[in-house]
Amino acid sequence: MVRIAAPLILAAIGELIAERAGVINLGVEGMMLMGCFLGFFVTFETGSVWAGVGAAMFGAMLMSLIMAFMAITLKLEQFVTGLALNLLASGLTLFWFRSLLKAIGSTQPNIDLLEKTPIPLLSEIPYLGYIVFSHNWLVYLAMLSVPACSFFLYKTKYGLELRCLGENPRAIDMKGLSVAKRQYLAVLFGGMMAGLAGAFISVGSSIRFVPEMTAGRGWL
Repeated sequence: MVRIAAPLILAAIGELIAERAGVINLGVEGMMLMGCFLGFFVTFETGSVWAGVGAAMFGAMLMSLIMAFMAITLKLEQFVTGLALNLLASGLTLFWFRSLLKAIGSTQPNIDLLEKTPIPLLSEIPYLGYIVFSHNWLVYLAMLSVPACSFFLYKTKYGLELRCLGENPRAIDMKGLSVAKRQYLAVLFGGMMAGLAGAFISVGSSIRFVPEMTAGRGWL
């Protein structure tokens, strides 16, 4: 259950930050899917899971930059923009899957999974140790991201500004702070987390990429 929840937590934390900044990003599913593909492809090509995870985060951030530009700078409808990004990611990943990996039919390349890193002592606790403390580092990161996000939002000056930004952006503007800059950063962070969630699905819990393998997790 903990492993299954990890990508949902990572993506949800990123979307929470974006929404607190006043941007509703419905393109999370597409960003996760892009992270899935890039994480798998770069890992397959380089043999490095770390490079794959980095590529997944970077690719999803580029998609979130498109989202931010259209929603914040051009002030287009956020819902439509997010849905369009989902369609774009779905089409691109399917095209790349067939062209770059030549994986049409039964021939599908595989990769090695991200290795598990049991926490010393804690992983030896009967029952609980195996369930909670015997996973890869992305699962631990997902666990830590929840209290870290709470601390950031409610115990730091930047978190206060972010919450105010979503509720009353004019107050931030009157304070002499850049509304657009903070919204851009929030959306980019959301994209990075979505990419990380996608990378977990493809390199942390599966040995191959399958089109639409996010299976709607980005909508949750």
